[in-house]
Amino acid sequence: MLDRLNYEAFHAILGAELETCFLEKVGVKSLGALLRALNGFLDGVTPASVNQIVARVQQAKIRQVILATSSLGALAAALRQRCPGVRIITHFQNVETRFFWGAFKQARTLKALGVLLANARAERQAVRNSHALVTLTQRDSQGLQRLFGRGADHIVPLCIPDTWDGNEAATEPAADMLFFGGAFYANLHGLRWFLKHVLPEVPGTLWVAGRGMDAHRQELESSGRVRVWGAVDDINQLYRSCRLVISPIFDGSGMKTKVAEALMHGKRVVSTSEALVGYEAVGTRVGWRADTPQEFARCVRGGLAAPQACFDPALRELYLQFYSLEAGVRYRRALLLSPDEARA
Repeated sequence: MLDRLNYEAFHAILGAELETCFLEKVGVKSLGALLRALNGFLDGVTPASVNQIVARVQQAKIRQVILATSSLGALAAALRQRCPGVRIITHFQNVETRFFWGAFKQARTLKALGVLLANARAERQAVRNSHALVTLTQRDSQGLQRLFGRGADHIVPLCIPDTWDGNEAATEPAADMLFFGGAFYANLHGLRWFLKHVLPEVPGTLWVAGRGMDAHRQELESSGRVRVWGAVDDINQLYRSCRLVISPIFDGSGMKTKVAEALMHGKRVVSTSEALVGYEAVGTRVGWRADTPQEFARCVRGGLAAPQACFDPALRELYLQFYSLEAGVRYRRALLLSPDEARA
């Protein structure tokens, strides 16, 4: 989603001057591929793709290259060495080293360790070879400073394309609560915490949706008050069908997309402090902050009993102001200026 937003925002700014290159991910199926990965060649960055991109940058006399993620650090290093004068801007969707350290702590396997080391190598290359670093949050910038000795040059919050269909049904919602997110470690940990400590203390039903969640259906639906969906094509229907969004997340990096999505759909959120990192501009206007089972249960009960409509237009206005494509365009114009142009 962030890749899509970056493309649409930069295309709105640059039009035909924007060239794009989509890297095709390749599996690690040989010793050579494994060694390349451990040297930072990740997410489609290979010696062949690097040569193609460098040749195109030189041929077209491209002045700036925007890398969509810090896992492309090997490409940043090659561009810095072979294309002097080209300005390299790297977006950090997370601090990947921090993110995969959390994943490794959850599953202490050789594979998880290899993924951590490979991403740390790539991210170090991105930090050392980029002219401008862009993070989603001040916390991520501080994390880069601690890990690599350099913080972000720009803090640009998460923005997401507007997929709201404008259709708010007047019928009673089918679910009381909605949890939306893919089945990666931080989401599953937070969801299990909620089911164990909070759900027994609150009324109502919970819908869970996201890529891979259907693989955990038997475990998550055991209470009889939970319905699990996997990946869905129409998120509007799910948001329209709930009263309240929950975001019990305790670990991770970057910003949590589900909070911006809830604002887009005019839904209040009960969130942990972790889930609200990066949303300082809206503070608790998004809903309620809760970090203990007792606080979370109290906030959920209050949210379900609140008299406000299931769609709050004031929340959608916060999305439009801070986290929409239009906001993303506004933030990204400044990224394309050199330091001298920015000061002018």
